[in-house]
Amino acid sequence: MAAPMLTVAVRPEAVGGFGPMGDAGLPNGPLVVKVRAGNYVPSVRVMVNGEPRELPDSLSVAELVVQLGLQERRIAVEVNREILARERYATCRLAAGDEVEIVHFVGGG
Repeated sequence: MAAPMLTVAVRPEAVGGFGPMGDAGLPNGPLVVKVRAGNYVPSVRVMVNGEPRELPDSLSVAELVVQLGLQERRIAVEVNREILARERYATCRLAAGDEVEIVHFVGGG
């Protein structure tokens, strides 16, 4: 299993600067998310289990599951109050304002 992707939300006005890059070498403009060293992508605000999160724009549900360190076999995902079939996790892209609910299945007796 790949290591979860590290994301850091950055507001460009917090780092100052001028031109296309700020003083700290961060892009100016809308909110961005750092996905790897020096690699910033636009982000969107998505609600995940009732909590706001800044995620890379067009992140798939499958990528979100990996980022959260969850096992796909033991969860159910709902996007905007619609249960998502597991086969659609890779093709369902999250957009600004989406509401995602993830439920874990717990075994026992």
